[in-house]
Amino acid sequence: MANNPKGWPGVEDPLWYKDALIYQLHVKAFGDSNQDGIGDFRGLTQRLDYIQELGVDTLWLMPFYPSPLRDDGYDISDYQNVHPQYGTLA
Repeated sequence: MANNPKGWPGVEDPLWYKDALIYQLHVKAFGDSNQDGIGDFRGLTQRLDYIQELGVDTLWLMPFYPSPLRDDGYDISDYQNVHPQYGTLA
């Protein structure tokens, strides 16, 4: 446990990211589950098998929080929620 002080499951090496394949993903552009032209978390989760087949170890998600979207989502207005276009926390 010395290498995993927070006790996270599956994390034995604190430097795991040095050899990991990290895939940056914009939720709104990846998978659209309801055919409204905007990707959402349901669409993303439906395609997780595809991402795994690519050999991806970790997803780095671009901003998905509520935002006025004047700065492509980086102008976050609520850090504890999901932008309604992308789904919900439920």
